[in-house]
Amino acid sequence: MGHLLSCAGIRLGTRIAEPESTEIPIHHKCRNCGTGCDQSTYSDTCINAKYTRTGTRDQPAIIRTIVPNDKVRWSTSFDYEPVEFTSEKVRTSTKEYVDRDPRHDLTVDIPWNSDDRLCDRRSYYGPYKIIGRVPQNPCGRTGITGRGHLGHFGPNHAADPIVTRWKRDKNGIKVLHRRSRKPILQFVCIIRKDTDEYAIPGGMADKKEKVTDTLQREFHEEALNFPDLDQHDKETLINTIKNIFENGGTRIYCGYVDDPR
Repeated sequence: MGHLLSCAGIRLGTRIAEPESTEIPIHHKCRNCGTGCDQSTYSDTCINAKYTRTGTRDQPAIIRTIVPNDKVRWSTSFDYEPVEFTSEKVRTSTKEYVDRDPRHDLTVDIPWNSDDRLCDRRSYYGPYKIIGRVPQNPCGRTGITGRGHLGHFGPNHAADPIVTRWKRDKNGIKVLHRRSRKPILQFVCIIRKDTDEYAIPGGMADKKEKVTDTLQREFHEEALNFPDLDQHDKETLINTIKNIFENGGTRIYCGYVDDPR
């Protein structure tokens, strides 16, 4: 099963850093726990309910196989038969960086747990197991197998820039919240086109792309209003963003992300 690995922040050094914790988390939302999940509508009765389905406007939703809370870990005994799902767009893609399925084509030889010519296949949580010629998700059972809407089996690296500022008045003075009397922190967000939900801008790392480059590219593509700017203002904004992303910032998190795709 493909899974998402995200690194938010800027001064990252090497592509893969030692994890801050050696404890591998389990899935807390992207699965069907079988309890209180209304599979026909979004529900607030269960934190997993929204993620029991994997689908888009262009692809019918897939209902994940039930995985109870105490059966997520691979170390627990469970009669597990996950639903197979790889989106049509991914399955029929001819792009080089999209994995072919080694279970169906024995000529496919993917260098798992290494940094190959197409992408970095290493996990922030160390080597993962290969079961049936494909990676086993290190964070446990998800109720689904295949690539979903992701291009790679195993790790799919992404970068999400978190850009913040203190809210200030026209004189540059920090604005305080009227009740708490604390400064107000603002951050850049977008509205996703696929779900109409608010989200931090970001996206998948391109082939052999540095995380810092991914952060800049995704911020340009998703958060900047280029069409309404003249050439001078556009160049000024690009240079400002480039300086910020290459010379400042702090790494917030590097590791596994529970992602419904």
